Amino acid sequence: MSKKYRAMCGFLDQNGYVFHINRIHSKRFELHKNGTIVKVYKQRHSCNKIIAKKYNSLRA
Repeated sequence: MSKKYRAMCGFLDQNGYVFHINRIHSKRFELHKNGTIVKVYKQRHSCNKIIAKKYNSLRA
């Protein structure tokens, strides 16, 4: 994980949003927010984009 990604997750955690990416299969990733499944994606990058989008919306 990159330093920027860890910083984003730490900021979201401080604001009450706990994100977790669970790898089900090689082409299946579940994005969890506060313990509930938000959506299932085929690429991990798609999950990371959603996390970055939430981070940017809170920073603005």
